[in-house]
Amino acid sequence: MQVMQSVESWVVIKDIVVVLSAALAFGLVFERFGVSAMLGYLVAGTVIGASGFELVAQESVTLAAEIGVALLLFTIGLETSWSRFRAIGAVAAGGGTLQIIATTAVVAGGALLFGEDWRVAVVVGFAVSLSSTATVIQSLQARGEQDSLHGRASLGVLLLQDGAVVPLVLLTSFLGQGGTITEMLQGVSLAAGRAFLLVVVLIFIGARLMPRLLTATALARSRELPILLAVVSCLAATYAAHSAGLSAALGAFVAGMILADSPLAVQIRSDVGPLRAILVTLFFASVGMQADLNWLITGTNWLLVFGLVATVVVVKAVIVTGVLSLFGAARTTAVATGLCLSQIGEFSFVLASEARGSGLFSERVFQAVAAATLVTLLITPILVSNARRLARRITGPDSTPLSGPRADDSPHVLLVGYGPAALEAIDQLRDAELSVTVVDTNPRLIESAVGAGHRGYVGDAARPEVLEHAGLHSALAVVITVPDHIQARQIIAEVRALRPHVTVITRARYHRFADGLRFGPEETVVDEEEAVGRLLGFEAYLAAAAAQKMAAGTT
Repeated sequence: MQVMQSVESWVVIKDIVVVLSAALAFGLVFERFGVSAMLGYLVAGTVIGASGFELVAQESVTLAAEIGVALLLFTIGLETSWSRFRAIGAVAAGGGTLQIIATTAVVAGGALLFGEDWRVAVVVGFAVSLSSTATVIQSLQARGEQDSLHGRASLGVLLLQDGAVVPLVLLTSFLGQGGTITEMLQGVSLAAGRAFLLVVVLIFIGARLMPRLLTATALARSRELPILLAVVSCLAATYAAHSAGLSAALGAFVAGMILADSPLAVQIRSDVGPLRAILVTLFFASVGMQADLNWLITGTNWLLVFGLVATVVVVKAVIVTGVLSLFGAARTTAVATGLCLSQIGEFSFVLASEARGSGLFSERVFQAVAAATLVTLLITPILVSNARRLARRITGPDSTPLSGPRADDSPHVLLVGYGPAALEAIDQLRDAELSVTVVDTNPRLIESAVGAGHRGYVGDAARPEVLEHAGLHSALAVVITVPDHIQARQIIAEVRALRPHVTVITRARYHRFADGLRFGPEETVVDEEEAVGRLLGFEAYLAAAAAQKMAAGTT
């Protein structure tokens, strides 16, 4: 028996090696032709899966793939403070919920028109309403756009969708078994209660236990212990969520947020990065394995699938855009987010499998949903890469209203963005008794700026009319504090077109983006990684000098 288990374990190792090798090969080919390697991972899974050469069994990589998604959400949580999440949460709670309801209603209505039973139609709507957290976040990170306006909005909606997976699975199960409405409501309420309890417990642990661990001397001296703390935190939260019948990724995200404000957050994110990359690759390959190419190329099935794909992308993009616009998002941000979230997510396979297992979905409906899901996932990196550009082309000039009267000609510093970095900059400018004008796309932040005694304007600083209205013509300098390097570069380009020689000071969150923000000698780029290094060196110098002085005093 032990020998048999040992053999099975080695078969799993072999399957994982085959999957990673195929992903490497296809990833290299796709990158060679300028296409995202992520598409190569999906295609690799299709080729080596059951509908291809059947080189591996999907069960061999499923668990590792799920852990990969959990680690991805864990690292996203490490970059998300509670204050930032509260700002995202307003859009997520309202916009995400409304998006699921609206998408389900529209898709279910379309399925009814094609003669499907109402229960089948509703579950198809559930499946289509979900987007792909792993694919979208990975694509945004590859472009450094996770901190962009549409990147943050996408994250909020995706997290809400992840939280909705379990209730949707329960509803699908009840519909397949013919459960009553009362039973369905009880099941959903129970799942919501478990989710709330899990989050409360994790937050309590983070508030009570984590601070003591993070300040432990042994932890600070060791290189390995912080990594172990991170892995234990992630996997424990993941297992707790799974045991409670909830989304494992949601538990991992909360665990990451607990550690986000710790001094070890940056190092932990760096340490788990390579492991996350391997497991996320397995995830994309496992998604590709679920496609049935034989069914797709049979008869006119491919026409049905591509018709579904086109319809889904358009419908979801329009619904997400409309919903976010209702919650105050700028038009360009809403459209870009809609394009990012226009695919069908990987959790739709779970819903479709549940519906097929209960006899609710016929084989044709299941295969149509599965194939449409895979195709939309394949085009997602392309849509995400071009989301901002397409959004600007679709929306044209931004009509976001500007708060307050047009700026006068008095000298001032024009500050773009009103986050923590902006507040630190304002403190320095206040000491010099310089007037500040703030531009931000978030009306609530502008209200705060105006309440603090500054002039404030709601608008996209990448638009020339916004810069002119905010008084660029009389600005002594322009300070750009937005973390998104692409957005910052667009703002600099507009500033240069209007006032070629005004001084521009901007931030580069990562060193690799710094050179791209230097248009000429008028730009001063604050490289955050270099600045942090200088500060760390200065603090180390002070600590060493104090230690030497203490040692000299004791000898």
